[in-house]
Amino acid sequence: ELVIGIDKRPMQLESQARMMQAIIQIFAVFLFLAAFLGWWLRRELSQPLEKLTGHALTLGQGKLEVPIPVIGRGELGSLSIVFEEIRTPMNGVQGMLVLLTEGDLSEGDHTLARTALESAEALHVVLNDILDISKLESGQFTIEQIPFNLRDLVQQISRFADSECLKNSNYFHMDILADCPVGLIGDPTRLRQILLNLVGNALKFTKDGTISLSVRCLDQNSEKANLRISVIDSGIGVPPEKHEHIFHRFTQTDTSTTRKYGGTGLGLAISFQLVSLMGGTMGLNSEEGQGAEFYFEI
Repeated sequence: ELVIGIDKRPMQLESQARMMQAIIQIFAVFLFLAAFLGWWLRRELSQPLEKLTGHALTLGQGKLEVPIPVIGRGELGSLSIVFEEIRTPMNGVQGMLVLLTEGDLSEGDHTLARTALESAEALHVVLNDILDISKLESGQFTIEQIPFNLRDLVQQISRFADSECLKNSNYFHMDILADCPVGLIGDPTRLRQILLNLVGNALKFTKDGTISLSVRCLDQNSEKANLRISVIDSGIGVPPEKHEHIFHRFTQTDTSTTRKYGGTGLGLAISFQLVSLMGGTMGLNSEEGQGAEFYFEI
């Protein structure tokens, strides 16, 4: 009797070695991009601001004869171009990491790849936020006017919220009144971005609670509809003294909030400006520890 077998261990070891090499290479690319971004931010933003602060302190000491030079070369338009250039390779890194996590990895390698993917996704969010706020403030942003289905758009947000609610044991509720017109003309991409920002914030700051998305039609005629859209949560809330600044750039309620929950502090500022470009207004009803209602009318 002749028994022939194949020892798979060398092939498995070779496959794992190749996979580990790919993970290390992707990590190296990601770390290089992060280091480049940090270097660029320090050169173009931190250092000029430090110099400007130093000159301001000099003036504050009464040395009015000391001239203040022009510091920094960039404008918001140039800033958006730079971040666009950084975002393009980030798309490639993120795509490769997604494919890697879907491959046949060991548990340890999968954990490493997943960590790299989550870090890449977080950096991608930061880049997108900075790019958007740069375009908004440099006047490069345009609002589309195309047909879209309001109910379909809201249901997309609802499906996203339902899946995310499981992470913090939250319950999501959607309420769109029957008298709201379904077929509208506007910018569904930016409307979706606003809703994702507001719902994402509610999900981030709420645990073991409820989040609701409400759409009301305040009035309408044959040409226009005036909508009020609210995102209400039972989370940590916002102190009244912070309401005035909450829609400013890089603003969260305090530094401990940033450390605990993360985020760039740009989402609300972007949403506020997008609503303004649509001819609408955004507001907030909240007290600390009593949840929050972020709403806008367009």
